[in-house]
Amino acid sequence: MILFELRPIPLNRKLRILATNMLNRFYLNTIVSGLIIFLIVTGCSSKKQVEQFETNPEKPTWVNKKPIDQSYYYGVGKADKKYHSSDYQQTAKKFALEDLSSEIEVKLDAQSVLYQKETSREYFETYQAITQIEVSQNISGFEPVDSWNNENEYWVLYRLSKSKYKQIEADKRNQAIAQAIHYLDESENALDYRSGFDKLLLAMQSIKPYLNEPLETTYNNTNIYLGNYITNKIEDMLDGLSISSSKEAIELNFQNCYSSVANWSLQFNNMPVNKFPVRIKYKTYSAQQKISDKDGLISYSVETHFFESTPPYVEIWVSIGDLIDDQLLQSIFSDKYASNILNVSLKKPVFLINSEKGKGVIQQEILKAGGKVTNQDDQADIALTFKFNATDLGKSNDFYTSKCETIVSVQSKNKEVNFQKNWPPAKGVHLNRENAREKAIENSLEQINYRWFQDLILDICK
Repeated sequence: MILFELRPIPLNRKLRILATNMLNRFYLNTIVSGLIIFLIVTGCSSKKQVEQFETNPEKPTWVNKKPIDQSYYYGVGKADKKYHSSDYQQTAKKFALEDLSSEIEVKLDAQSVLYQKETSREYFETYQAITQIEVSQNISGFEPVDSWNNENEYWVLYRLSKSKYKQIEADKRNQAIAQAIHYLDESENALDYRSGFDKLLLAMQSIKPYLNEPLETTYNNTNIYLGNYITNKIEDMLDGLSISSSKEAIELNFQNCYSSVANWSLQFNNMPVNKFPVRIKYKTYSAQQKISDKDGLISYSVETHFFESTPPYVEIWVSIGDLIDDQLLQSIFSDKYASNILNVSLKKPVFLINSEKGKGVIQQEILKAGGKVTNQDDQADIALTFKFNATDLGKSNDFYTSKCETIVSVQSKNKEVNFQKNWPPAKGVHLNRENAREKAIENSLEQINYRWFQDLILDICK
């Protein structure tokens, strides 16, 4: 008989067996649970699809063809649920109102501002487009008619009663007219030009949505077309402006260091206009804005360099762009008012040259710098005295070497300028001693170029 010895299983082996059994039970439970969940989800999905088809009938006719009605404006809007998952209903509504507002025609009346001002067709089309956008943003009185959706799209239909819209617009128009007349009254009673002008602009802004209409009303016991009346008042105020200079012309010269202050007076009917913007242009591509002071005065420093190309005048004017922010309203008026030209002349600096050597070379560099040369002491702005001190340095291999030290004395009586400039020594080499000296002087002259004369004037005028 064979006997089997029962030996205890090691602890680590027991743990492995236990872990294996637990994993097997876990996998089995997971598979069973997964099958149950799959069956439940599949059943719910099928039920959901059935319900969806039940709650989404066929497309209504208005989705493909917008209704046409003598009594209503209609608007259809569509939103893609994929791209507007969180707000597709509001998006569809927005598109529907834009579509609805596009049916509201913006007509041009013969008594309107836009017609009287003979604005271009392009301008009116721009005004028309902007007006329709504002209508869609501010429209009221509309009502939802129907909606339809499927998995991907949401559609909505809105309508607006034409008679109701007409009444709403009439009320808004009357409110705008009343507000504009209120600003007209305030403009008439304003204590200064700027306040009165700003009130007229507010009156114009109040009726901006109706500039294509005649806006016939009564003001101060007189029948008027309000848009034209306000526009004419604004133009009268702008046309009545004048800008005058204290000088007929200014000269930029060495004596004023090519800088002079120009002063203008801004007036309306001979009365100063304070705190009012003007534009000044001189040398730059864009005009600089200035504001008139409490006395209606404007100051501007006219500056240049004598070696620069200088415009022959300074222009100052009132720019409509500084007064009206709205580009559509700007286009009704001219770009410039009260334009004034101040002539500007440029006098080049005049140099007197005192030199025993290289006078012709020095003169050429002065002319190249943009200056002038004279032989008359009383006509000179600046007197230049050149001294060239040439000395021998010795001889080597039959060649003589010389050096030249150049000193320039600068004098200007009117500017009380009196100083000297020393140039670095220049050398000259030649087989002949005298020629070596001349070569040193010639090399020294090469250091004196036209830029030095330009910088000299700039330094004196600092």
